[in-house]
Amino acid sequence: MEFIPAGWVENDGDQNMTWDMVYYDPYPVGAILVDNDYYFNISASDLVVEDTKIERLNGSCSSQTPTEFVECHSYDVDALIKNRGGYNTTEAFNVSLYDNTTRIDTVRVNSLNSSESKWVRFQWQPTIAGDHILGAMADSDHEVNNELSETNNNLIQTETVLPAGAPDLDASSCMDFSPAWMSDATDIRVTVLNNGTGDAGNFTVNVTMTSDCADPNYPWTNSATTSMCAKAYSDITFTTPPLLHCCNYTVTARLDREGNVTESDEANNNETKVFHAIPVKLKVTHHYGNWSTYNGVLSDNNPVYMFELHKNVTNYTTPYKLLTSEADVTSGYFTPPYVYGINRSCAATPGTSTWHLNQSVYEYETCPIGSIHWHCFINGIPIPDMPHPMDDYTIRDGDVMHMDLLKYVNSGCLITTYNYFIPRPLDFPEPFLHGYNGTVWNTTIVYPSNDPGGDYAVIAGDIRDNLVYNYTIPAGRIHIHANATVGNRKNTDNLILIGTPLENHLIAEINANHTEVGMPMYFMDQPNNVVWLIDDLLYNDDDPNVPDCCSLQNSSYHSVVMACGNPFDNAEPWIDTWMDANKSVWIASGVTPCYAKDAASMLAAG
Repeated sequence: MEFIPAGWVENDGDQNMTWDMVYYDPYPVGAILVDNDYYFNISASDLVVEDTKIERLNGSCSSQTPTEFVECHSYDVDALIKNRGGYNTTEAFNVSLYDNTTRIDTVRVNSLNSSESKWVRFQWQPTIAGDHILGAMADSDHEVNNELSETNNNLIQTETVLPAGAPDLDASSCMDFSPAWMSDATDIRVTVLNNGTGDAGNFTVNVTMTSDCADPNYPWTNSATTSMCAKAYSDITFTTPPLLHCCNYTVTARLDREGNVTESDEANNNETKVFHAIPVKLKVTHHYGNWSTYNGVLSDNNPVYMFELHKNVTNYTTPYKLLTSEADVTSGYFTPPYVYGINRSCAATPGTSTWHLNQSVYEYETCPIGSIHWHCFINGIPIPDMPHPMDDYTIRDGDVMHMDLLKYVNSGCLITTYNYFIPRPLDFPEPFLHGYNGTVWNTTIVYPSNDPGGDYAVIAGDIRDNLVYNYTIPAGRIHIHANATVGNRKNTDNLILIGTPLENHLIAEINANHTEVGMPMYFMDQPNNVVWLIDDLLYNDDDPNVPDCCSLQNSSYHSVVMACGNPFDNAEPWIDTWMDANKSVWIASGVTPCYAKDAASMLAAG
């Protein structure tokens, strides 16, 4: 017998109980409630219908999705059968579909093991309009002996069937845009909807597209012939020629342009949308910016190549759409747009990869504990709520999207007082160039006030010139201050901090809160005026498969350039400011002034 927390137990009201854990299906405990006591029974099966869905028509309307039901049409009814008992069924049994009280279809199931589920498909063709009570019943002929309960074998739902009438092709909200596979073209998905109660025979779907640029590929047009059953829809995809960035494109979709279908409403057959073509960059790395080909346990020891590319897309593009236009993506246990695994197969069509670089809940091969997930950054700033689905952000002109497979820093640490965080990538000159989600902050370069030789001031000027002249950031957005005179700009701007922590008090303040702001390395004072630069990354720099697991070892580095969140726009105490999709701090520092100047000079030349 196994004892489990009471909070995991669910009772469905029919004395069938399961317990559930994160990432796993409910596990049957085979319990019967009698006089408030549980008697565990592992020698009985328990067949139930867990779910039903009607998502497709069949026959001449196959592959079309119903929005409502119309008489004299045939529909696929799918039912999910599960054995929630602790015993395998040794007998074959029937599963039947009933319309009101009439059995209309039956499917034979040979057996069903304990905890096993199986989808079965029925055909339903209502011939009379009105309300229909549909019921799916497992073991409809009572062939399975010794069931835990015989009262929970069916699932009932009421569906309304409409009388047949006239068709109505509706294009009022029919177009969606996605980047085409490994090109600058765009896939236009047209949802062809018949909102009427009569079938629409053969008609054409026309798409035309024009550009306000001198683009020789436009104007462009394409068409397809289709038919659509009553109260149903399906999608047709057209792939355009390549886009030129910074051009505006006007797209019009027309249903039944020739007027071959007599409809109840002829005024809703067209839709027009305008989009702007924008240039973006996509980068995919692993283990904190590692560009090397991954070939390890997370890909079943198959090679997965990292990549960086530029692409022209529409201003309707989400990070998930951009990623899936250049790499095969799996969702694992979850549903899109969750990213579980990635592989850029370079195949002519998507979906051909047979392996991927996958996340892991427990990456035992690199550390005793700690999960690793794909995280998305836009211009060096984390998308909120990662690694959860990334469809709430819309890519903007010039954005740099960076996917990295990361563990939380300190997640392998057995000392519970350590805080976990994800460090920001170094995607220079981001975030100073494009900001985040349309907001571009000013940037202030802060150097030590105590600068006897003026070296730091010169380097600060060189960093500004690099940003202005090499990366075309407007000069009015870049400011330079000594740390004693920075004032409120530390709260309102991106910051580039140069100097040692002893010389620049802003670095010292952030260093004292390094886990909250997300510093992957930090400074620790030692006896005799010695300063250590601690590598807080879970992996060392030479071998991504060797963790330091919070050993607090001196990194052996003397200088560092790193990025983290700007905590100064938050009230103290600073808590998890590394998560903010907001202003950033870049720190170019070292254990001595000489090393700090070397680090800062990298930003002047980078």
